[in-house]
Amino acid sequence: MRLLVACGLGLLLVQAQAQTGTDSGSAGGQAAWAEPVGSELQRIERERARVHAVWLDEQKACRQGFWVNDCLKEAQARHRQSLAQLTRQQVQIEQALSQQRSQAALERVQDKLQTQSQRSAVATTEQAQPPMSEAAEREAQARERVLRQQQRTEAAQLRQQQRERQAAARQRADETGAAPAVAP
Repeated sequence: MRLLVACGLGLLLVQAQAQTGTDSGSAGGQAAWAEPVGSELQRIERERARVHAVWLDEQKACRQGFWVNDCLKEAQARHRQSLAQLTRQQVQIEQALSQQRSQAALERVQDKLQTQSQRSAVATTEQAQPPMSEAAEREAQARERVLRQQQRTEAAQLRQQQRERQAAARQRADETGAAPAVAP
């Protein structure tokens, strides 16, 4: 009996998926398989009401007979057996629904985690590479530093040349005995 219910539930899910062209993990897929399964649960409720009505009829019939207690016990046993069978079917369907919902929730969580990890990877990459405006600014600052260094070097060379000229002028003055001329 369990196999029959499981196969029936599986067929309902496959039919719903085929009609909508979706898988059971998507929101559309959930709506598609929920409808046939919901109708199956309604069928079980109708069957439960029918079993209860039959049991009430059997009780009436038993009360009109001679062996009332035995008849009522047998009717009660059949009633419990029928309800137990319907309850097993309902539990199997609800377990399958629960598993489907859990699987769908798990897939949604995995999708969110994957999206978040992709976003964090992109953010890390963006932080590692400065934006173009910052890079251009750094390059301009580097050029300015190089230019200042070149200016300092040229100024130092000019001072050195001036010192050398003054030293040469002093040496000539010493050799000639004349006063050194001041270089401009």
